[in-house]
Amino acid sequence: MEILWNEVQQEIPDGTTVSEFLIAHDLSPDTVVIELNDRIPGAENAKQILRAGDRLDIFRIPSKS
Repeated sequence: MEILWNEVQQEIPDGTTVSEFLIAHDLSPDTVVIELNDRIPGAENAKQILRAGDRLDIFRIPSKS
């Protein structure tokens, strides 16, 4: 199925959760902010299953230096 990830069509397996998507792209939930369908879900939504047509925007949090 396809979702829109940071403005780019992305093919992902059916049943992929938000956290599985992050793992597949080597992204840590501690270093990003997630916006799903124009909403910022809470931490409990990491288990949310992505659906065809979802819009997922991921923003990296700058590290403190």
